[in-house]
Amino acid sequence: MVERLVVCRNPLLTEERARKRTELLAATEAELMQDLATLAYNVTHTTLNPNAKIVLTARPTPLQEKAFQLLGVTPARTQ
Repeated sequence: MVERLVVCRNPLLTEERARKRTELLAATEAELMQDLATLAYNVTHTTLNPNAKIVLTARPTPLQEKAFQLLGVTPARTQ
């Protein structure tokens, strides 16, 4: 089976496809950022040592883990 690349030479259709692609990428990025923003980062202390800072980071979901990996970011180190 041979695959063929079809080239669209209609400038209006090309423009419409580019606009849709841009909108889709923006929506995907917005959804990803909302999902990544749900990762909790808490700072607390104990009653025995109120000056001690204890940092608790929630465990990322599989989607968050993959996104952080692709972005090259370690959540515990970004705060």
